[in-house]
Amino acid sequence: RYEFEDTSTFDLESVCGPPLFIEYSTTNNIYCTNTYHPEDGYEQIHAEEYGLGQHLSNYESGNIDAKELGSLMIRTFFLHDLSSNVQWDVNAPLERELAMSLGEIGYSFFIEATERKTQTLGGDATAGREEEFIDEEEESFSKSELGASATGNIVFVYDLAEIHVENYSFVHERRS
Repeated sequence: RYEFEDTSTFDLESVCGPPLFIEYSTTNNIYCTNTYHPEDGYEQIHAEEYGLGQHLSNYESGNIDAKELGSLMIRTFFLHDLSSNVQWDVNAPLERELAMSLGEIGYSFFIEATERKTQTLGGDATAGREEEFIDEEEESFSKSELGASATGNIVFVYDLAEIHVENYSFVHERRS
């Protein structure tokens, strides 16, 4: 028991010493099912490995809602799966709310990307310079265009402080 004469000068460091370390921690854990073997159950995903630590902290502090965090998570997983040797135009994820049991909220997401087209311009002023090529009919695809899409469900289980990524699948294809 410590007795202090003057409480206005109380210093916790003089009693306990300096803090040894500061640990980053969030209260929610992220779990994902194996895409190819969902019967194996969930495995934990560490938010920092995917760059989701700040987004998870923003969600826990109330700065973003569950739908926005789910959208950021799907986009992060999708960008992680995309080939890095191609420039991509990534669309914003589409979402719809799922019917869940009490104490849970869930969203189903779909996201897609197409290969960004570039062409080399000729002439003296622009020799060898690449500029973005925009087709007048964006809905028509050239024969060499790459496409990728992903879908998945994000379920927030509030009683367990868990976020489940379910049925995430990624497809990469050459569109013709």
